[in-house]
Amino acid sequence: MDDNMRSRLLYEWNTRRTKLDFAIAQMERQLASVNKRLDSLKHDLTLYAGMLTIPVILYMLIALVTNILSPLSGFVFLVVFVIFRDVLLCVYIIFLPFNIYYLIRTMQTVKGNEEPSENIAEPPREGTSKDEPKPESTYRSEQQKLVFILSRYYLYQDALNQLKRELDTADCTMTLAELKQKLNQYPFYEEVRPAAPAKDMSARTQWFFILLVFSALISLVLLTWM
Repeated sequence: MDDNMRSRLLYEWNTRRTKLDFAIAQMERQLASVNKRLDSLKHDLTLYAGMLTIPVILYMLIALVTNILSPLSGFVFLVVFVIFRDVLLCVYIIFLPFNIYYLIRTMQTVKGNEEPSENIAEPPREGTSKDEPKPESTYRSEQQKLVFILSRYYLYQDALNQLKRELDTADCTMTLAELKQKLNQYPFYEEVRPAAPAKDMSARTQWFFILLVFSALISLVLLTWM
C-alpha cells in the first residue's frame, strides 16, 4: 500500500473516531445530568414533605411549651412565643398551597420515573427520522436510551481500535471502499432530547390549581376563626 492511500485511509478512520469520541463525551455528560435529576427527585420529595409536616410539629411543640411555661414565665416571654407561633402559622398557611402543589407534582414525576423495563426498542439511527427528535417523556426513558447508545458506542471504540491496528500493519491491502463499508457497520443514533416532565402541566392549569387550594385554605381559616 502506498503512503497516499494509507494517509487517506487513516484520515477517514480519524474522522469517524473523532465523531465517535465527541458523541460519547456528549452522551456521558447528558447521562450524568439525567442521573442527577433522578436523584434530585428523592430530595425534592423529602423537602416538600418536610415543609408540610415539620412546621406543624414545630407549631405544636411551641404551643405545648407556651402552655406549660406560661404560668412560670414573664409576660414578655409569653408574648414572644405567641407572636412566633402565630407568624409561623401565617407563613405556613401562605406557602401551603405551593408546597402541596409541588409535592403532588414531584410525586407524579417520581411515579412516572419508576424502574425501567428490561426491554427497550433500539433508538432511531442517525438520518432515518424526517422530523426533529422529540423530548423524552420521562427521565427514566432518557436514561435508558443513553445507556443503550453508549453501550453500542463503547463497542464501536473497540472495533475501531482493532481496525486501526489492521491499517497499521505493513501488509494491509484494504481499499477506501472497503474501509467505508466497515465504518458504516457502526452507525450513529439520533440525538436523545432531554426529558422535561415538569412542563407537562400548562402554566394556566398550575396557577388554577394553586389558587383553588389557596382559596379553600382561606375559607377554612375564616370559618375556623368565626
